[in-house]
Amino acid sequence: MYLADIKPKNVINFLRGYRRTAVFAVTPRCNCRCVMCGMWEKPKQHISLSDAKQVIDFLVKNRFLILYLTGGEPTLHPDIAEIVGYASSKGLITTMTSNGTAPPKTMERLRQSGLQSISISLDHYDPQRCEAIRGVKQIMPKQIKSLIYANTLGLRPYALTYLGPEITRDGVEKLIKYVNFKLALPWGFCYPTVAKNSFTLKLERQMQTNLLNALYTILYLKKSRLGTITNTLAYIEDAIRHTENKPTTYPCLAGYTVVYIDWFGDVYPCFIRRKLFNIFDDEEDFKRFNCDLCLANCFREPSYLSKLSFKFALKEAFS
Repeated sequence: MYLADIKPKNVINFLRGYRRTAVFAVTPRCNCRCVMCGMWEKPKQHISLSDAKQVIDFLVKNRFLILYLTGGEPTLHPDIAEIVGYASSKGLITTMTSNGTAPPKTMERLRQSGLQSISISLDHYDPQRCEAIRGVKQIMPKQIKSLIYANTLGLRPYALTYLGPEITRDGVEKLIKYVNFKLALPWGFCYPTVAKNSFTLKLERQMQTNLLNALYTILYLKKSRLGTITNTLAYIEDAIRHTENKPTTYPCLAGYTVVYIDWFGDVYPCFIRRKLFNIFDDEEDFKRFNCDLCLANCFREPSYLSKLSFKFALKEAFS
């Protein structure tokens, strides 16, 4: 998220103590067949617009600041622009991740509705590898086109890479430089993990050495400022420690600072733990686990939001 994305209402809410992040899967529908993901195998469902508005009202009541929309492929939801517009009107910072297949008109509507940032998946620098990972022909040119167009719309896009075995084996630096210098855009990564509840991710087998080498490369490029990388320095360092089977510096606060909500309104701490409650049926019961089971970035990095201090911010600013 860029400072230029922040609106006055967002700042006011932050100063009022709004710190929480919701990862909201509005539909499991997807037009890709990714090897690391099983969402596309689920029934073709989506949350209704009226229920999505109730979820957003719930978030505002419970002092959430950021709404991170995902799926499946969130742009396949028939009312995705309306969901974004309603969330924006309530003072939530709205961001989204997409596989890059959305038509230009959809992205235009998202921008007009108030979407503040978008990450678009880009798995490799080799088009054939991208096709093998996503299960879609010519997927890489579509993703590149979407990144460029999102940038012209002012959607603050960045390329997001799942650190699967192909890219960690073949060299992540080449992909980062392609995104940074060829596309003139930032790059970020997702740490490989497994998801066991309504969100489905499959942990692919890979060499730990390859993953560690990729993470140390990312850390070097981040600290030397030779690459524009969206991940925080704290997250990259914790990802390395986790891969080396060492305790992380900052525990994950999933379940309290950040939660996952699915298309049924079920609330989970993250992609691994059991359901906490349902927004429509149960009393809210947030729980703080101080967890160190995984390094899923969409839960680990928002956990740092509650740790903001002058020292923490200073370290990140000069990384």
